[in-house]
Amino acid sequence: RAPLEEAARAEPAIAARWLGFRNQRQLSRYYHAADLAVLPSRQFETWGLVVNEGLHHGLPCVVSEAVGCAPDLVLTGETGEIFETGSAPSLAEALQRVIRLAGSDETRERCRARVSGYTVEAAAKGIAGAYRQVA
Repeated sequence: RAPLEEAARAEPAIAARWLGFRNQRQLSRYYHAADLAVLPSRQFETWGLVVNEGLHHGLPCVVSEAVGCAPDLVLTGETGEIFETGSAPSLAEALQRVIRLAGSDETRERCRARVSGYTVEAAAKGIAGAYRQVA
């Protein structure tokens, strides 16, 4: 993290704040203050719940190819961008594209609509259905 903080401080145009860990109950206010969400995973993520959370708050998401939910939730040019894992240039290009999406009412609505079916109720029904199939 230290090299990233140093690089951000060296660039006056970057207004980054490094908050560290935040409890789940505190997260919503940070999502509301954000313009977009980024999950630059370098190792495979089975899903990446932070993407659901960001989209739920109307934020377009920039995720690496290592994020498991990318094909299901991130629609290129609509709800965010997927970039090549480990590639800083690919991440930078994805960020530039998503910045153009961020903040519009249309984008916020598309993001929220994309995750509207991912609810606790839907998850419970899916698990119950799986149990019924093997019972």
